[in-house]
Amino acid sequence: MSVGSVLVLDANGAQAQHISKMLEREKWSAILAFDQKMALSMMRATRFHLLMVDAYVGKASMLALIPEIRERAPATPLTIMTDNVYGRHAVDITMDQARAAGAEFILQKPFSAERLKGLLKDTTRFHRERRSTKHLLVVEDNENLRNMIGKVLGEMGYQISLAETMEQAFARVDLDMVDLVVCDIFMPGMGGIEGIMKIRQGWPHIHVLAMSAGKDEKMDANKVLAASRHVGAVEHLAKPFHMSDLIRLVARTLGRADMEEARAG
Repeated sequence: MSVGSVLVLDANGAQAQHISKMLEREKWSAILAFDQKMALSMMRATRFHLLMVDAYVGKASMLALIPEIRERAPATPLTIMTDNVYGRHAVDITMDQARAAGAEFILQKPFSAERLKGLLKDTTRFHRERRSTKHLLVVEDNENLRNMIGKVLGEMGYQISLAETMEQAFARVDLDMVDLVVCDIFMPGMGGIEGIMKIRQGWPHIHVLAMSAGKDEKMDANKVLAASRHVGAVEHLAKPFHMSDLIRLVARTLGRADMEEARAG
């Protein structure tokens, strides 16, 4: 599954293909445009996570086009790419003009894979910081309970995504945009323990609230939940539970996440 989509506008076909391959290695999908008319048309038809636009397409400066780009894609961060072929002084002038015109990011070509990774992380942070609604993912194989949790938390004002299994969650949900995962431990397939480990390794900004009723007399809920804490869950809820307890723990976990992000920032 793609992390996000990027529109790349570069009249140099070879450079555009090279940038596309770099993005694909980071699991981002690239849509290529080779002139401004084509790019603007794509912006009207498709929502992108990031725009990467060369400062000059042919003889035309794309900086003058920024107001129209903003009109077509108001919620998408814009990266202006500059080329040092005209010298350092020309690059500095272009960078200053791009910042003054309102571009979020500046990227000098040629750029390394590490510099691109930094840009993609900044892009993800850009989108998270502009969402006023927290995004919760509920992973639970019991359909009735999954829908009930989703309904209750949705009524609290959270954005909700639902998944029956961890495999479904990884395939269908953009985890970069998720703030909290509420998941069962015992599910078909991958299961909660392995899923939590994968989430914490790949998306460390996500906090996890684990639920379990235990498995049998030999493995009660408290032992199972202790195991989930070991792999990265920060809150735990034994089944059966009252929805008021779930609401309280969700609020507490999100509050902790906000405090950690504030300290890191």
